[in-house]
Amino acid sequence: MKSKFAVKYDRKGNSSKDKINNNPFAKLFLVCLSLIVLVPLFYVVFISFQTLEEYYKMAWPSVLHIENYQNILIAPYFWQWFLNSGIIAFTTLLLVLIFGSMAGYVVAKFSSRFVRLLAIVILGALMIPIHMVLIPVFILSRQLGIVNTYLSVIAPSVAFGIPLAMYIFRGFFMNIPDSLAEAARIDGASEVGVFLRVMLPMTKPAMATVGVFTFLGSWNGFLFPLILLQQTENYTLPVGLATIGTQYATNYPAQAAAMILVSLPMVLIYLRFNKLIIQGMVEGAVKG
Repeated sequence: MKSKFAVKYDRKGNSSKDKINNNPFAKLFLVCLSLIVLVPLFYVVFISFQTLEEYYKMAWPSVLHIENYQNILIAPYFWQWFLNSGIIAFTTLLLVLIFGSMAGYVVAKFSSRFVRLLAIVILGALMIPIHMVLIPVFILSRQLGIVNTYLSVIAPSVAFGIPLAMYIFRGFFMNIPDSLAEAARIDGASEVGVFLRVMLPMTKPAMATVGVFTFLGSWNGFLFPLILLQQTENYTLPVGLATIGTQYATNYPAQAAAMILVSLPMVLIYLRFNKLIIQGMVEGAVKG
């Protein structure tokens, strides 16, 4: 049986939803936002089926020219670029999940001056523009002799991914009762065991959120691969497909088809984990 408070709360929630559903300005605003996102997407898909001549004439394609996609799939180095992007993205994802979850756990569950200072320093990393560190990262990579290797791209990508991951995990760990960790310690679990067996399995939405954002950033990363990967066979997909064109002009239909192909893995991943991502963003922000 529901309490009076629960009934009152439900009625209030339903009335608020009814007000939103009956508000034409809210619906118009959401429609406009949807159009802002969908119209450019449909335009890119439209261009990808044109020939270069039809593109410059702004003509409707006479037929769907799938050769734009076929030419990309059989282009030299395409599958090598795909493999490079996959290795860099998955390695970055794994390292960010490991170090981000560990940092989030420490910041959420251990209170000391050093931990608070560490949290502030990592928070400051979120405010550093990526363009500011391009030259220092390149110089350091050259001194270490790792230019034109996967490591040269993975290392800065992990460094930029950990701060956001830490604060998303921190919000989740703060919502987990300390009594669970204390019960595990009483049963003889070490601190590593508490983290791995008790705390971490309860943060699946956070892992999905961090995973998708990290994979998206690494898969679509352009500046670091452009600067640090200098041989054609070592390019990632975004860098390699940006070179598609003719000698004197850019082949925009081919590039549109390339953008569609690059975005497909991320679309599929988001469709698979969208509920966990939304849950992670909402629950992780409760005690930010």
